[in-house]
Amino acid sequence: RVMLAGLDYIERHPYYAQIYLQVAGRGKPLVDPEVHWQAEQRAAEQYRRMIAEAIEKGEVRPGIDPHVWAFTIDSMWTAYATCLCSPHLNIRLRAYFELPRNASRKRMREVVRQGLVAFVEQLREQIGTEAAQREATERDEALERS
Repeated sequence: RVMLAGLDYIERHPYYAQIYLQVAGRGKPLVDPEVHWQAEQRAAEQYRRMIAEAIEKGEVRPGIDPHVWAFTIDSMWTAYATCLCSPHLNIRLRAYFELPRNASRKRMREVVRQGLVAFVEQLREQIGTEAAQREATERDEALERS
């Protein structure tokens, strides 16, 4: 849900993703490096806290490295979300998912959402507890029935 909410936000405010891509791509700061550092620190802390809470609730196996998984989750989200904001990455998205060159923005958005959902499902399998996986499956099946 967090990833999809973030995706909705980026679509409403693509300028933020475009700034991020320019900063990352050029290696030159377009924003104050201290502001960038603080923003990355906050994001990393939020992901690590979410992972710690999931471990405490028994949703994620203890012993995983929260630093590795926080970075992995954020990196995957960033890769998908920026595909909707960058003409260059639109091309990349269409190539990897074998979409036609003239694929609509709506179709690309569907592919991004499906990719993020698939990533979360794989993530559950990799780091989730068996109980959490069963609960998620039951919840997904209930949603499909309704």
